[in-house]
Amino acid sequence: MRPDRAFPLAPSRMPASSTDFLIARLIGLQVDYLYTAQCIESASDGEALHDLRITLRGVRSLLRPLRQWPELAVLDQAAAALLTSTSGLRDAQVLAQELERLGWQAEASRRRAYVEQSVRLCLRKPIAKRVLGELERWPAAFRKIRSGSDLKNIRKLVRRRVKRDLVQLREVLEKSHDSPHDWHAIRLRIKRVRYLCESYANWVRPDDALLNDLKRAQSILGNEHDLSLWCTSGDKDQSLRPLINGWLSARTEAQHEVQTVLAALLERLTTSRKERKHVPPLKPVKG
Repeated sequence: MRPDRAFPLAPSRMPASSTDFLIARLIGLQVDYLYTAQCIESASDGEALHDLRITLRGVRSLLRPLRQWPELAVLDQAAAALLTSTSGLRDAQVLAQELERLGWQAEASRRRAYVEQSVRLCLRKPIAKRVLGELERWPAAFRKIRSGSDLKNIRKLVRRRVKRDLVQLREVLEKSHDSPHDWHAIRLRIKRVRYLCESYANWVRPDDALLNDLKRAQSILGNEHDLSLWCTSGDKDQSLRPLINGWLSARTEAQHEVQTVLAALLERLTTSRKERKHVPPLKPVKG
């Protein structure tokens, strides 16, 4: 089934040649990056690392349809590298929050201090400075490309990418929605299509029902992923072993919930052969 047939998109009222919002959004992400980096440096916001990673994902989502231009892809590569380097720190931070919730204050404080120190050091490394430098250079690079080439097809490219992502997500769910081994990959696909739609909300936006299903699936998959990591940490860290049974029980419940939610998401994305009718996943964007 062709992507453009499987998930038809209603046309947006925004002119296809209008790309000024890309620069405005990128500048907004730059401001967010600077703010969260300052919060991390001053240790003034416990969620600053999480916010930093959301900002970096926003940058990557905005750039996904533009990677064919090497001048614009450099920022995407830098953001990806910084996301990778902070992934383990975010996992440790979430574990610290869980330990605090359970009343294990000493263990939580020890891990929180490690995360705060490590992420400050991470933001002083060349990769973080590279992200900031590319954020500053990107608008000028984009304007240069826009003035020297025809970018009127970007809107069509974005919409085609969303359709393809939705089809690929459906195909993966058909094969492995009930297999825990594949859930992390499914979660990444859900995040990819969600963030792409959010970055280009001027042009495409999922139907509310689909958007709610995607958000719910991502949240529940994230919960199951965290519980699995905590169980693994408990196996490696003797001090956490008294908590393993509780995490294992919670993970079993989460896995049942994941299967239910992914089955519902698959049903929404799947074309009913009997009725020969598509569930329209995207709706027009007003304004």
